[in-house]
Amino acid sequence: MHSQDTSPDLKGLALADLQRMLAKTEAAIAERRVEELKVLADGFARKLAANGFSVREGIDALKPYQRIKALTAAKFRENACTAGWASHGQQRTAR
Repeated sequence: MHSQDTSPDLKGLALADLQRMLAKTEAAIAERRVEELKVLADGFARKLAANGFSVREGIDALKPYQRIKALTAAKFRENACTAGWASHGQQRTAR
């Protein structure tokens, strides 16, 4: 099965239009993240209860992972900002 490129042609759009599209996209992503987090939390709470644990015990068990998440998020932001770009604003070529 081949996937088709369904992305819109953005070359002809004005900067203001692109910014509006970006704002809508970011809002949709934020909304989807909230929904997904609720689904994950619900599933986690159900698994905890099915195994005789309280939600508080589950939260306490996750505390060591807070540092890992912070480091991962920082690394992701760094990579997202610099991926594909060399110094002096020139885009890197594939190696």
